[in-house]
Amino acid sequence: MQKGVNTILLIHIYVLLLLFLSGLEDLCTRKVSLSYLLLFFCGVFLIGIFYQHTSWVFMVGGMMMGVCIVSLRFLGIGMLGAGDGIVLLITGIVLGFGNNMELLMIGLLLASLYGIGRSLKDGLRSKKEIPFIPFLFIGYLIQLFWNGGNYG
Repeated sequence: MQKGVNTILLIHIYVLLLLFLSGLEDLCTRKVSLSYLLLFFCGVFLIGIFYQHTSWVFMVGGMMMGVCIVSLRFLGIGMLGAGDGIVLLITGIVLGFGNNMELLMIGLLLASLYGIGRSLKDGLRSKKEIPFIPFLFIGYLIQLFWNGGNYG
């Protein structure tokens, strides 16, 4: 099945919903619920298989970044949490490796700018955690605006 305008809109809405709800939970609790991440994973996986008309290589390649982040977190390496990695694994299914990497880089840039501003305001010794998924949400909005909603 070929990608149509309605399918692309469905993908964007689904990813925005995932990032918004996960980001809101990350802001409030500093955790992300695995139960609805699993639900989003199943939905995005089905969208990727039945509607996006992409190869398994595209989907698996997109998922690899999330898998790496989750693996590093379980090894005790890295500053991103396992929930951040799972969210990037899910977005990678429909975005592919390149667009998912772009999403991660935009999110890291935004989080870095926020962290610098916060450090200057609170003092350089501040070691407070920053929820990352809200920056992915903003990054995805930037991607949509910048790319005109086209990717893949």
